[in-house]
Amino acid sequence: METTYYKGTNKLIVGIVFGVITFWLFAQSIVNVVPAVRDDLGVPAGTLDIAISLTALFSGMFIVAAGGLGDQIGRKRMTYLGLILNVIGSFCLVMSKGAVLLIIGRAIQGISGACIMPATIALVKACFEGTDRQRALSY
Repeated sequence: METTYYKGTNKLIVGIVFGVITFWLFAQSIVNVVPAVRDDLGVPAGTLDIAISLTALFSGMFIVAAGGLGDQIGRKRMTYLGLILNVIGSFCLVMSKGAVLLIIGRAIQGISGACIMPATIALVKACFEGTDRQRALSY
């Protein structure tokens, strides 16, 4: 039986780019609005610094495990899981009235990044060949 492989298209590249941008947009944009968040939520600066750092910490802690899980359950599913976690984490941030939901949301966003990054890179590697792969990675 012959196995057919999916050949990546521009549509896939755009989807991957938006998935990665969505994570970085929501997870990293808080750095630019620290004074407004501090004033609105009334959290101490140290707590806010911890909340900001948690995204990168959780992303780094879980990226290898999420990559392995993506190999087992599927990279597309892992990307979807990452996007869903990003929405949940962002919702926690929107609903936060203090430090607790802020910290939980930032941690969930970190796990989201750990799901999205290796899965999307693996999708590019699996779906594109030669110069098309170089073009997809450059985006």
